[in-house]
Parts: sequence; structure tokens; C-alpha cells
Amino acid sequence: MSRAVLYVRVSTADQVDNYSLETQEKECRRYCERQGLVVDRIFREEGESAKTVNRTQLQEMLRYLKSNAKKREITSVVVYRVDRLAREVGGHHTIKAALGTLQISLESVMERFDASPTGKLTENLMAVLAQFDNDLRSQRTTDGMKAAIAHGRWVWRAPVGYRAGSKSEPSMVLDPVLAPVVREVFQRVAAGEPKDLVRRSVAMRGITTRNGLPFSPGAFQRLLENRLYIGEIVVKKWGVTRSGDFEALIDRETFAMAQHSIAKNGSHAHCRAINNDDFPLRRVVRCGPCQTPLTASWSTSRSGKKYPYYHCRNRLCYHVNVRKEALEEAFEAWLGEMTVPAPVFTLLGEVVRDVVADSRTQQESTRARIERALKDLDAKEEKLVETYLEGRTLSEEIFKRHLAKIEVERIAQREELAPLLINDFDVDEVIAKTQSLLSDLPASWNHLNPQERQQFLRFFVPEGLHYENGVVGTTETPSAIKGIMDLTAANDCLALPTGFEPVLPP
Repeated sequence: MSRAVLYVRVSTADQVDNYSLETQEKECRRYCERQGLVVDRIFREEGESAKTVNRTQLQEMLRYLKSNAKKREITSVVVYRVDRLAREVGGHHTIKAALGTLQISLESVMERFDASPTGKLTENLMAVLAQFDNDLRSQRTTDGMKAAIAHGRWVWRAPVGYRAGSKSEPSMVLDPVLAPVVREVFQRVAAGEPKDLVRRSVAMRGITTRNGLPFSPGAFQRLLENRLYIGEIVVKKWGVTRSGDFEALIDRETFAMAQHSIAKNGSHAHCRAINNDDFPLRRVVRCGPCQTPLTASWSTSRSGKKYPYYHCRNRLCYHVNVRKEALEEAFEAWLGEMTVPAPVFTLLGEVVRDVVADSRTQQESTRARIERALKDLDAKEEKLVETYLEGRTLSEEIFKRHLAKIEVERIAQREELAPLLINDFDVDEVIAKTQSLLSDLPASWNHLNPQERQQFLRFFVPEGLHYENGVVGTTETPSAIKGIMDLTAANDCLALPTGFEPVLPP
């Protein structure tokens, strides 16, 4: 008989003891019973995010399958929902490809898909929707953090010398033990004492980072440059600088003297930014002949005028050396070829609504079953109490034991019911956002700010692009529109949109 392994996951450690893992495992087991699959092993991912494939139990599962799938006749990996396996399109397809090499299928309890074009579309849509939901949650979290910072509240982990404040306190309060030590550090460095000597002195006193490790030179440098200690919040990626709602640990004069002392001793750390707003495609586009990621810089002419260039950094190649405008125009031209025609979104909306409707029908069926079970438990409890009060042959000990058993079962049923009562998935919002992004990709790109452009590239072309002879392209169609390709191919009424074929370097 064919076997299956189950993969269940919760994203935060706080959820490990909650209903999620138990509910997922229970539903996956029921699914296997219906499909005639024997459960071979269960992999429980407790408190790890699905934004990465480098998860402990996921990697353990893949190693186990590689060694045992054939001899133990394992044919399936069963998950409760696709988003339990991955919340990014690229990660989903990476895991799916690894399972495919072992001839193992991926099956979901709450979604239905198979090897047909429509089934592939459904699976791809679920992966895209999982990423959309993840991105939406991230955006809401970011908006909340920005709002808190606007009121001067520090929303991340408190640095050494502070501890997090309660809701009724400022966002951070001085640590009575470590605050004096940090103040002493700044005073000694400001007085001209070598910072490495101060760092070693702190280590000998047992003072460590928040992770319990001795301060490395880099970590100590970051401590000395942290403007939180003068009561100032600086978040460069959001362009925010403002006063915090917490007490400054160091006065500004001492802080400035410490920075001067560091710079004077020639030990000030300089860090080159990986991302540069002037060159959004740096490291994203590769040199066609040698596949080295392109770097970028400003070139100065004899007249002193500066010109921006992307170029190959491989010393044995240097095949690509192209003006910024030329490469970015070629990139926008490629985006134009990837643009999805409007009629496709009508079909996409219909398919997504069908998929969501099926999922909600299954949820309603499960909800009805649980509510019936709760009513049965109420009736059982009522009968038990009635029997006990009438003085029939039922001791107090047995009565309490049966009553506790009913309550445990009731709690389990309510925990299983809880996630089914939350359903804020807006299909129209998903379709609208998808269409606004994919119906005019060049326009979408030009309306993004630098940070959003980096997110767009990671989502849309996680494997990067190639450039050669004036053409930008990729070896594979972006995963974000792979599902739409399947939909188009499955419907004779539409032709394959121009540019959906992979654009290969000449």
C-alpha cells in the first residue's frame, strides 16, 4: 500500500502548544484514510517561518525521503494547506521540484489540484495567494511599526543598557544593571581610551550581547554608533529620524566625543551598501556569457561629467559594459513582453472564485461536523449529570472522571473550530491587486520606490535575469505568472500572450 509523510507547521513558537499543529495533523490523517494512504512519518515544524526553505524539519523530511521513499513506497507528502509548506512562490516551486525528482506528489487537505493544466493552475494560484497573504500581513505589520515609531516608540529588541517597557511605560526603560556599564563605555572611549581595550575590559566583566556572546569588534562598533543611546530613533530604510519616548542613556556631547575619538584613531568602520538606489538592477542581472552578477558604478569623462554604467566584474570576461539607461530600458521592454492581457484576468477571477468557493464549502462541512459533535457532548454531559444527581450507581470519582473527559474533548473540538470562524480572504482584492501589478508591468515598476523595487525583483525574478547583445531575459517564465500561463494554455479561446515564452540570451 502506498505511504505518505505528513508535514505540519506553525510559524511562531507561541503557536506550538495551540490548536494549529494538532488540527493539521488530525485533518491530514483523515485525508490519508480517505485516499487509502498509510501514514509513514510526521514532520512537525514548530515555530519556523515558511519564508525560507532552510527549515529544520523540512530539510530533515527531504533527507528522509531521499533515503527512504523508494524502499518504503512513499508516494505523497500531505499538508493541511499549501501555505504550510511555503509562503513564497519561489520556495514552493523549489520544494515541489525536489519532491518531483523523487517521484513524490504534493497533496493538500484544503485545496484540490492534480497534474492537469487546471490542477497545476490551482496549485500555482495557491502558492501565489499564500505569498500575497504573507506580503499583505507583512505590510500591515510594517504600517503598524511605522505608526508606533511616529509616536516615538521603539518597536524592535532593546539594545544592551535598556529593557523593553510595559504598555503603561515608555517603549524602553534603563536597565539598572547594564545602563551604568554602557555609560562607562562611552565615557572611556570619549576620553580617548582605545575602543578595543574597552571592549576586552567589558568582556572580562562578563558583559555580553543580547545573544549571550562576547562583543565582537563589529558588534562593539555598532553599539558605539547606536543613536538610540542619545534618545534618537533612526530607521534609514524608512527615512525616519525622530526623538524616542524613552530616556537618553548618553548625553549628546559624550556621544559626539566618542565618535570623534573612534574616527581619529582610524578605526571607524565603513560599510558599502549592497543595494544602491541609483542602480536597482545591480546583482539582479547577470552577464550573459559568464553568468556573473553585474555590478555598477559612475564613470567620469575627461570633461569631468559622470556617466552611470552596469558592467561585468569577472576579470576574465568584462563582456558587458552598458550604460544604465540602455540596460534599464531593455529591462522595461522585457517587462512589457511579460504584461498579461486584460481578458486573462476575467478567467483568472472565475478560477480563483471557484477554488475559494470549494475551499469554503469544505470548511463549512468541517464546521458543521464539529458543531454536531459539540451538541452531542452537551447532551452526553447533561445525561451524565442527570444520572449522578438521581443517585444511580455512579460514584463521585467516576462522575468527575467522565465529566473531565467530556470537557477535554469539548476543548479539542472548539480548538479545531476556531480557525474556521476566521475568514477574511477577499477574492476581489486579490484579483484587483494581481491585475494592477501584471496588466502593465513597466508602469508598475516605475511607480515603485527603491525599497519596493527590491521586493518586486525578489518576488518576480528570484533567479535573476541575463543580459547580452542589448537583450534582457530569463531562462524560465517568472513563477508569479506561471499559473496564468497554464490557464491560458488550457483555454482555446485565448492565445498565449506575447512574451510569455522564456527570453533567452542570444
